[in-house]
Amino acid sequence: MAIRQIVHIDEELCNGCPTGALTIEEREAPAFDEERAEALMHERGRVYITQRCFRCETGEDQTPLVPIRYQGQSLWDGGEQGRTINLIAPSHGPMYDWPPFILDAYRAWVSEKPRNVVVLPYISMHGSTRGMVEYLVGALAERGVTVYQFDLAVTDIGKLAITLVDAATLVIGAPTVNVGPYPVVAYAAYLANALWPKLKFASIIGSYGWNSKVVERIAALIPDLKVELLEPVLCKGRPGEAEFTALDRLADSIAARHKEQGFD
Repeated sequence: MAIRQIVHIDEELCNGCPTGALTIEEREAPAFDEERAEALMHERGRVYITQRCFRCETGEDQTPLVPIRYQGQSLWDGGEQGRTINLIAPSHGPMYDWPPFILDAYRAWVSEKPRNVVVLPYISMHGSTRGMVEYLVGALAERGVTVYQFDLAVTDIGKLAITLVDAATLVIGAPTVNVGPYPVVAYAAYLANALWPKLKFASIIGSYGWNSKVVERIAALIPDLKVELLEPVLCKGRPGEAEFTALDRLADSIAARHKEQGFD
């Protein structure tokens, strides 16, 4: 008998905090018999759900397929299709004997409904944009909206990408450089456009010195995001009472739209 390892998931401990929920168990198992396995496969027939390309109907038995969101829409059928799944065995990595742990996470990823979350990537050259960002973060928090702010001068771009997956609104904080957005901000906008997240709303806040086309240029970088653009807030120089009032209105607008859509 061979000794094999399997990942065991404790359903009681797996409650949002995974500490201690996953353990590695060693079990005795018969040595693998390739000929017997081949015979069983022919005897049993196909027991998995064949995924197909949404364009050409080619099945995964014929060519490798990758799950995607096409034009912002989920292409996953959701589905067990009446089957009972007892074990998830990926092509690499551990097997999972508690399928809901994986399936629920996957359903959340491919669903069209985002969470009550605002992602706010920004950079600030002289403190004006940072002041606007900090004010808006506080205003949104007071209205019950979760906000993740990312200072792009130090942000791990991978963490920004992960957070975008479930967010409902993207607010970009951008100071003006040569009439356009600061380059790293433009990159963050480009990244959001490439990821096809579930975003429903977007806005832009920032500062400028003498003139700015930040709104137009950032909007041009996110053509594939099917979002409603909420009223941007730009200020010349440092923000004052008028800009803070406008940020309150933006926070009101975001919170109201999230509530209307039932995002939680």
